[in-house]
Amino acid sequence: MSKRPSSGSEGQATPPRNIVSWEEARLKQSLPRVIGRCMSYSAATCFDEALVAAVRRFYGIEVDVATAETDILEDDFERVRFFPWFLWDFVAQDGVTVGQRFLAEGELGELERSLVRSLIASSVTFVEVREVSPETHTLVFRDLLSREQVFVRDAGLASDLSAGQVSLVRLVRMPLLSAGGGYEGDPTIAFAMLDAIYAVLPAETRPMVELELEQLVGGLEIGEARRVMKDQAPELLDFAEHVLHELTEPPTLRNVDGEAIVLCRTFVKAADFAVTMVTPRAAADDATPGFSASEASGCPWVWREGGRTVGWIREQPGGWVVEASSRERFARMIEALRKQGARAPALHSEEELSRAVTQWLALGECEAWLTDPEVERAFRGHLGESLSQWPDRPHPLLGRRTPREVKGEPGGDAVVARLVQRVKKVAGEAASARLTSLLA
Repeated sequence: MSKRPSSGSEGQATPPRNIVSWEEARLKQSLPRVIGRCMSYSAATCFDEALVAAVRRFYGIEVDVATAETDILEDDFERVRFFPWFLWDFVAQDGVTVGQRFLAEGELGELERSLVRSLIASSVTFVEVREVSPETHTLVFRDLLSREQVFVRDAGLASDLSAGQVSLVRLVRMPLLSAGGGYEGDPTIAFAMLDAIYAVLPAETRPMVELELEQLVGGLEIGEARRVMKDQAPELLDFAEHVLHELTEPPTLRNVDGEAIVLCRTFVKAADFAVTMVTPRAAADDATPGFSASEASGCPWVWREGGRTVGWIREQPGGWVVEASSRERFARMIEALRKQGARAPALHSEEELSRAVTQWLALGECEAWLTDPEVERAFRGHLGESLSQWPDRPHPLLGRRTPREVKGEPGGDAVVARLVQRVKKVAGEAASARLTSLLA
């Protein structure tokens, strides 16, 4: 890219910074054409064996050529993930990639040969967004593998990405441009293009990504490290998907003993559970886990450990419901009942607290769970995230529509207001005020 001239003594104005040089425009126009030609070249039957082997390596499955072409190459999502790796990274039995054979055998001009060499040298890598300039359509990335900086000119990316984010991309470093030598004339920042973007991660994932890279290529020279990155691209894609999955899955909420808070429940028939089976412990023996009498209606016993109520026995028609707030506590509770002669079923139901919270907010009730101080504390800690999602989460009382959708319909304000009152019963006045604000 040509270096931006400054205003000189002639009084000439600085030209708009989002105007690309002729060389840059030529590279951007030529790259997709070159990739398309190589994709067509790879369809030759001489690459059938390599295609099957590449699918085996990338997906870990054995398929024939026809299946690979229909299930992978014709699927838009899988083609973006698999095809660049197959063309530029996968080394076939003859020791070369499809791209290397295309470079040797294709009828390519000087610029096209230069672009193919750049594609062959490209690899899947993690980059950190360092600068974003929407007005000039430019971004500066730092390759977390090599630590070098590159700039990319892309209007869509400049409006979608933010400084600090980490992305898994196929980074293609372009041939040096004759004028300026780099971004803003800085020769240390090379011009690059992104052949594919596989994941965009928040800034807080950078230490996790850097640890993964250290375990993968730590101590290797940069050339060998890039070779490993090319070979390990399928694993890097899986890693990025795992990170995204971890970010979107509800967090595991834990009690003071480090146990996952899981709401466990089973039903014991009346015939298998005599009232005389439960022997409350002595009132003075508060340190020993055991059953204590409860004053709650329909809940004659609670299971207490270390002064905390962590389980219940509630009466229901035909029998008794046994509940506890973790798998470990539930197991101790069931074992105590069996020692006293109760025939508890082998199976029980479980619900993670983070998922239960969604139902509590929807229905405005939470049974006995919030009488457990640890469940209450975890519930309050998770409440902010749950409330922020509530307006746009399908609601069981709205025919799977969201409160925000219903609010925009005639009479919808009153319907949503009643749902907010349900939330207030469980989460309090501040929570209902926040929902009202979110829905405004």
